[in-house]
Amino acid sequence: MMKYLNLFVWMFILGEVMGYIGSALTGQPYEATMTALFAGGLGLIGTISLLGFSKLGNPAQDES
Repeated sequence: MMKYLNLFVWMFILGEVMGYIGSALTGQPYEATMTALFAGGLGLIGTISLLGFSKLGNPAQDES
């Protein structure tokens, strides 16, 4: 379970960094709240997807 929490946190952090760099490159103001919501949503989707793909690859795998 800890690996999924770690994945979510890193996806959130990298999403914030990409949002900041993207706003600087496009000349738009950096909106931390919207970037955080978007990065958190993508992090959640990525975490759930990884969990699903892990179970598809090895259905007998324990969740420890």
